[in-house]
Amino acid sequence: MSTTSVLIERLSNLRAAMSESGLQAWIVPATDPHQSEYFAEHWHARDYYSGFTGSAGVLVVTATDAGLWTDSRYYLQAEQQLPAGHIQLFKSQEPGVLTFAKWLGEKLNAGDKVGMNGWLLSGKEKAMRFKEFAVQRLKLVLNHDLSAKVWQDRPALPEAPVFEHPVHLAGKTRGEKLAEIRLAMEGRKCQHHLVSPLDDIAWTLNLRGNDVDHNPVFYAYLLISIDNATLFIDPGKLSAALQHALASDGIEIQPYEQLSAKLQSLEGRILIDDTNTASVLMDSLPSTLTQVHAPTLSIALKAIKNPIEIAHLRNTMAKDGVALLRLFRWLEANIHSGPTELDVSDKLCELRAAMPLYYGESFPAIVGYAGNGAIVHYRPGEGCAKLRPTGILLLDSGGQYQDGTTDITRTVALGTPSALQRRNFTLVLKGHIGLATAKFPEGTGGYQLDVFARAPLWQHGLNFGHGTGHGVGFFLSVHEGPQSIRHGHSERSAVPMQPGMLTSNEPGYYETGQYGIRIENLVLCIEAETTAYGRFLGFETISFFPIDLNLVDADLLTTAEREWLNAYHAQVQEKLWPLLDGEEREWLNSRCAAI
Repeated sequence: MSTTSVLIERLSNLRAAMSESGLQAWIVPATDPHQSEYFAEHWHARDYYSGFTGSAGVLVVTATDAGLWTDSRYYLQAEQQLPAGHIQLFKSQEPGVLTFAKWLGEKLNAGDKVGMNGWLLSGKEKAMRFKEFAVQRLKLVLNHDLSAKVWQDRPALPEAPVFEHPVHLAGKTRGEKLAEIRLAMEGRKCQHHLVSPLDDIAWTLNLRGNDVDHNPVFYAYLLISIDNATLFIDPGKLSAALQHALASDGIEIQPYEQLSAKLQSLEGRILIDDTNTASVLMDSLPSTLTQVHAPTLSIALKAIKNPIEIAHLRNTMAKDGVALLRLFRWLEANIHSGPTELDVSDKLCELRAAMPLYYGESFPAIVGYAGNGAIVHYRPGEGCAKLRPTGILLLDSGGQYQDGTTDITRTVALGTPSALQRRNFTLVLKGHIGLATAKFPEGTGGYQLDVFARAPLWQHGLNFGHGTGHGVGFFLSVHEGPQSIRHGHSERSAVPMQPGMLTSNEPGYYETGQYGIRIENLVLCIEAETTAYGRFLGFETISFFPIDLNLVDADLLTTAEREWLNAYHAQVQEKLWPLLDGEEREWLNSRCAAI
């Protein structure tokens, strides 16, 4: 049976379940009960019904129609993966495109019921959705989980063991972190704080797991009270020694399913983040608890890397650069044999795995050759492209090490690039340098910094459709808040940069069907200077790997930009040199030549 036939059958089964439940439409988001960006296979219902695997996108199904809404990062991918003629693609960032609420308003009759699993909807989003559907005279129903009926052979909830992240790597004990959180709770006069995000639970307790691919987290809830804390988790995931260690730090263990019952016994004020807590859970809170809605307290704390984490990160970025160096040396030696994009991804995993404290990829490598490079979040699979000694390769990848998380993108010419390709690459490089060298007053948000990265492209009428920078965790999620560098004002992009924040710097440019260009390093926010006008901040680049000089048109660079590029390459040589052998050092020197 073809993939399209399988998806048609799954949609048919879903529609039958909708009919049995008295629903005229069903919404399938891409998340889990913790509102995670990345989550266990058990929750990949949208992928199951649609075939679309992008990290962002919502599927909506009626008795006769279906649509998928996603952003510009995934337009090309969705066009390739969705079953043509059965699921319509809605490009959510394009002018005139209907929201799915308005689309349903046109497709359905007044009073019709639209279903959704309420565990996959945050409290804040629930309020917004109810308003949207009320305008369309539709009723939103949240007490169904149709996938429990429809999804055959659904993967079970993960049972991977949880393990310690030692304090000599984490930099702070869980006791110190809990004390910081409780101090913030007292400032808000709250006796309890419910933590739902998986990475915040892992960070707070110095624990890691393997429940979610590429993210060393585990499924649990954490309830922090002024005098005690309770971790709600499958106890089988914790060894006796780990349970004893947690108990010695005043942390009680209860089964994952017991959270609701525990909440019923509480009174006072509870700080709860309505952006990442399931609406069902929030609705179940007793009247004895006064809800205080505010961001999860650990989000801001874990974004500021402590001095020990920063010291580890510098070493981690260097060993990651060595793995990349060995990959590109391998690629140059084997390019004429036609390695595939998947071969490149597999080889890079092998080389990273040889590095100390390696744990796994921080996300599936994006290895986009020629036109595939224009698919922003492309993943090579069966039948992927073979590389040849011509064209452009975009490689966006990262590693999870116990001493840090990496995320780096390099675009390289596998043959002689055209003048236009060199111009476009250099415009992206100028934007990258512009952000890397930005100096800005304390309190500046990401949307204000974004212009540094886009201005050179804008001058030529060019742009890119994704964000410019995202926060990165420490042996945690490769996408971490609260900060974000992107075009347009939003809650995330307005978050002020603070010293210690680790953020990506990744402008790009994409020619559909031809090639993609992206240059990404991780940058650490640092103090620059204090003047009569206040404290100024800047960025320190801490990713270490050469930028392909074959794609650089030096005539387009200013003197200051040339100096930055030469200084960066000198720093790459300094960091990687002690970790290399003789031939590798020669290769590095040739790629870091001053221009």
